[in-house]
Amino acid sequence: MVEEAKQPAPRRHVVEQLWLYYEAAGRPPLRTITEAVVAAGEGPVSKETIRRLLQGVSLCSWSTVYFIVNALLHIGPPAEGLEKPVHRGPSSAHSGLYRAWAAATEAAAERGERAGAGMSVAGHAAARDMQ
Repeated sequence: MVEEAKQPAPRRHVVEQLWLYYEAAGRPPLRTITEAVVAAGEGPVSKETIRRLLQGVSLCSWSTVYFIVNALLHIGPPAEGLEKPVHRGPSSAHSGLYRAWAAATEAAAERGERAGAGMSVAGHAAARDMQ
């Protein structure tokens, strides 16, 4: 994991939550995760995208985060205490991981960084307001 002091707090919170899923899955190789995403019928996710997300180097779209977490949940044994996030719809806003991701992408947009692909800054605000 990237040194915590280098990550803005909202992004660090996302990374911490993602690592819970990653460790519960047994810290699988990135190739295994990409293969699990494809096997689930989701779009391809590169190993580099997963690496950068787990290190907190960058954020990506909620769809990509969802695909990765869903793959991790299928790779490892059932993870006690870890929720399965909802991909789309109003109930996705109630997911702790989604709320952390939305806060991190909004904070990144406020710093002038690119928001996660697939959702505008206005979309992040609307998702936050659904909570």
